Amino acid sequence: MKLWERVVEARLRKVVEICEQQYGFMPRKSTTEAIFALRILMEKYRDGQRELHCVFVDLEKAYDRVPREELWYCMRKSGVAEKYVRVVQDMYERSRTVVRCAVGQTEEFNVEVGLHQGSALSPFLFAMVMDQLSEEVRQESPWTMMFADDIVICSESREQVEENLERWRFALERRGMKVSRSKTEYMCVNEREGSGTVRLQGEEVKKVQEFKYLGSTVQSNGECGKEVKKRVQAGWNGWRKVSGVLCDQKISARIKGKVYRTVVRPAMLYGLETVSLRKRQESELEVAELKMLRFSLGVTRLDRIRNEYIRGTAHVGRLGDKVREARLRWFGHVQRRERDDCPLEVLELKSSIQKLNYELMIGDWKLMYLRTHRRFRPAAESKQDNMTLPALPSTGGNLLVHDRDCSELFDRIRPESGFYRIRPDTILEPFLVYCDMEDGGGWTVVQKRRNGKVDFNRDWMDYKNGFGHLKLNNDEFWLGNDHIHSLLYGGKKIMKIDLMDWDGEKSYAIYDNFRVADEKDKYRLYFGMYSGRAGDALSGGSNMVEQWSASHSGMPFTTRDQDNDRFLQGNCAIENKGGWWFNRCHSANLNGKFYRGGKYKAKHDNGVVWSTWRGYWYSLRHINMKVRPSTFMDSLGSGSGPDG
Repeated sequence: MKLWERVVEARLRKVVEICEQQYGFMPRKSTTEAIFALRILMEKYRDGQRELHCVFVDLEKAYDRVPREELWYCMRKSGVAEKYVRVVQDMYERSRTVVRCAVGQTEEFNVEVGLHQGSALSPFLFAMVMDQLSEEVRQESPWTMMFADDIVICSESREQVEENLERWRFALERRGMKVSRSKTEYMCVNEREGSGTVRLQGEEVKKVQEFKYLGSTVQSNGECGKEVKKRVQAGWNGWRKVSGVLCDQKISARIKGKVYRTVVRPAMLYGLETVSLRKRQESELEVAELKMLRFSLGVTRLDRIRNEYIRGTAHVGRLGDKVREARLRWFGHVQRRERDDCPLEVLELKSSIQKLNYELMIGDWKLMYLRTHRRFRPAAESKQDNMTLPALPSTGGNLLVHDRDCSELFDRIRPESGFYRIRPDTILEPFLVYCDMEDGGGWTVVQKRRNGKVDFNRDWMDYKNGFGHLKLNNDEFWLGNDHIHSLLYGGKKIMKIDLMDWDGEKSYAIYDNFRVADEKDKYRLYFGMYSGRAGDALSGGSNMVEQWSASHSGMPFTTRDQDNDRFLQGNCAIENKGGWWFNRCHSANLNGKFYRGGKYKAKHDNGVVWSTWRGYWYSLRHINMKVRPSTFMDSLGSGSGPDG
């Protein structure tokens, strides 16, 4: 049926000429022409400091109110041959429908008024009806513009626009249509005090400062802030509709970029080629766009990935460039029109008052074009979503990659020490770590002791997931055994342990091939050769007896609620006030109780201990445990040697 309707429509369009004021469903016309003409007309009158009165007429159930006899009359008056009138009459003959509701549906009944909903022919038939009904009352564009049943009437005086509105009401309602009293609205541009309002049959028409015309918000003061916010909201609405695709880890970043450019960005760009945007408003659009892209690619601002990498990975150009490109394209489109075409006539309309300084005006579209043309060259600078932007590598799931550790971050952007998100394994969610970019750089810190504010006497789950504070540089934390395992898995890593006593003296210990098993193996500890100045406490020191009972090599992790040590008389974690890779019990315990001043007296040597440097009964002040790949080339180009 739709195919047959399209054939009939094509033949009717050859013989029927619709007035130039109708923009709906007409060839070479769209909503953009009508929006542009209205915006520029308002801008000219505002800049000329003259009033412009606009009434936005809404018809109640316009398609459903068209009388069938009126339709046949309008077709004949428009010059449609009688055979085509009979063809359309056959389509509408004996049309029946039912009403479906929660409890069932009604019996069939005849439909004897209105146009068919969903018909391919109905839009043109309605345009034909409106063309005949408005023949005696419409003015030239842009003073009268129609988009199907959306009508805008403009005039220089309130009295004139009120008179025109009454003439429209009479012409439409005497032929079966109905003007909505509640939805018809009035707006005045550059309003002076005491301008009053417009009445329709004695009833006051609602006066507004903004109106959503064909999906684009126009404001009486000439601003476009509301329209920018609506475009941002429309973009988010489109993003949510396809968030199942955009947030799917199995879909590549390139495909996500294509979906974004196809579904989301057109909603944000709608009508913006007709708007004079300020830099601040352009920035609002780009901020929203980058939030969507970051959500889609699984990164946050804490990852400190630059915007150009985000855009390059998704293959999405700057939204501001696309707005300027659309504005240039539209300007060329208008300039190629016939001289009597409405958009070009309005653009070249002269204001009655000469502007003294363009820069002081809220926004002149043609001036905005001239600025754009001077600063922007789409052929040279903005190819389709500029593919020369730097892109990050992709994982097996084709997602945007977080750096696997701080060494990769260091190689990529050489940042300062601080908190960053990393992702050692694609099956894991990104997590926050402290990156030490000094001491050669590229260190991922897994444990930090500073002030004793964090209690390290914790249960298994706390040590598994991590605890402490990761906000300030002096915060204490344990990164978590799961995260430590993921950092050390795959490739050889070195562990450097920085130590400082209460006199400010520093030392360190380095272990190569440092590994921690997974939870199934109780996070068992393995390490290779030692180097440094603090002594090999993890191996139990130089005494063979102590090495047998205190070496931490091959030991599983023990906490106060999971006793995995070799001490048969008790739990080393309970005695030493913290979880660790205990033997019977330790020669190093960096998660022990924090004692201010260093020296302490207790039943057990349960302080922050590195026995080969300051002995068992001295609790250290500062501890840093940090890792990086053994193949890492530090900032001095010397690699990870014996001195870190």
